[in-house]
Amino acid sequence: MNDLHVWWRRNCVGLLQVDRDDRMTFCYDAQWLASADAFPISLSLPLRSEPHRDTAHQFFANLLPEADVRARLCQRLKVTPTTLWKIDGGGTILVVERYDRRRENNTIYRLYQEDFCQALGRSPLRKYQKEGGPRPGDVAEILRRHGSLPSEDLRLLVRWGLFNWLFGNGDAHAKNISLIFDPAGGIRLAPFYDLVCTRVYKSLDHHLAMSLGAQFDPGAVLQRDLEAYARELQVSPRMVRENVAELLETGTQRLEEAIAEFHTRHGNAPILEMVRLQVARNLKRATTLLR
Repeated sequence: MNDLHVWWRRNCVGLLQVDRDDRMTFCYDAQWLASADAFPISLSLPLRSEPHRDTAHQFFANLLPEADVRARLCQRLKVTPTTLWKIDGGGTILVVERYDRRRENNTIYRLYQEDFCQALGRSPLRKYQKEGGPRPGDVAEILRRHGSLPSEDLRLLVRWGLFNWLFGNGDAHAKNISLIFDPAGGIRLAPFYDLVCTRVYKSLDHHLAMSLGAQFDPGAVLQRDLEAYARELQVSPRMVRENVAELLETGTQRLEEAIAEFHTRHGNAPILEMVRLQVARNLKRATTLLR
């Protein structure tokens, strides 16, 4: 079967089809287009009666899980929310409460969201900037054009990029930052997720997924790179400097608080000491280079 109806709650939004070349196309339903409550399912798929082709394929391809997760979807796990859970075959996963759900009385509603590969119509295979994926300026432009509170979300975007640099997250690509569509609050930058210190894993690339200015090497970021970062995002250099200073001043304390909370809830884990040492090196190096 090559046809699939796309629904939002109880309303048919449109029809997803696969053509002879195994490319997905999407066409909005006429009743959805006529509805006063109609909204586009992606910023890259505006409301129109004509079918969407290439951008539709990119959007729906971005919905699929990555890597070998697809092969594991058949596994059913009974889990408890906001905790660590042991899985069959060994290993531990973190289960968290979803931010894209809202409870009203006894009903749970989904809040619509899309990542920035989807919003920009990019392939999920191009999520890293070096591979032709979105760069920070692309994200900032979307927030300016479509966001309900662009000034506030731009400040959050600035801080996100600086945090990833200072705390060693080299996997902050365009699928790890999203927009959320809230009927009450409009289009906003979604709460951040996948904030991981990847630098402690020797097998992973230590470069940044999105650059600071033109700099991908987190150990070589200089003041001029931060100024270029501010220009790309079209924010004041002062905003960037103030956020860097605040993260350098409070970063160690906040990390220690997070580690202490983890110890209280789950006990010790060897990786935590590795994270502590790595972040300390990052903060010290940044303090030295930015003097």
